[in-house]
Amino acid sequence: QAKADKLLSGFNAQHFYVIATRKIPVWNAGTATWVTQASRNPVWAACDLWADARYGAGRPRDDLDMPAMISLASGADARSEAFDHRFTSHQSIIEALGVAFQSIRAQPLPLWNKLTAVRDEPRSLPRLHLTDFEIIRGSFKATHRFADAIVSDAVVGQYFDETIWRMAEVSSIGTVAGLQNPTRVILQGVTKRDQAYGNVVYLDRVNRYRRKSLSLVN
Repeated sequence: QAKADKLLSGFNAQHFYVIATRKIPVWNAGTATWVTQASRNPVWAACDLWADARYGAGRPRDDLDMPAMISLASGADARSEAFDHRFTSHQSIIEALGVAFQSIRAQPLPLWNKLTAVRDEPRSLPRLHLTDFEIIRGSFKATHRFADAIVSDAVVGQYFDETIWRMAEVSSIGTVAGLQNPTRVILQGVTKRDQAYGNVVYLDRVNRYRRKSLSLVN
């Protein structure tokens, strides 16, 4: 019997797949405790990255903004959004948290030693109000970015589809055919087509309509 060499072993490793769901601490509202269970929720994955001492930041869970995390996690469950990702390279905790939260169109916000997160969605009230006590007078600037001839005509997202077990593409306008200048993005951790479509539509609308940037000095 011949011994398998590195080439053969590497070739075979690419043809064996396992369907598995990670087990991580999930907040149980009924008992007000963390319970280890199988979960694909992006928010609980982010909380695990924040707290785990082996592969995460090893930060106390008491430093998590739990009302925000519970609200984001409930919203992700209601929209059937999941985060299925395997980190294969070293990166900072903020970068890793960004990957997890981006799958639900949210961003991590470290506040001193605390961690919260905000999802980009319609709100009835402004999130932040600044006065002359918080900014240097005259430092506020608003910059408008106008559309030009080379503006992207759509956003095309590449993701690993859970139904066909291979990479797939989804366009913000429903089709890839006929696009002249699409913006292409990789949707890390997204495996559901509906979720991928929602993300590329969001990115396309940001590119088309969010053309004003604000800056200030505090």
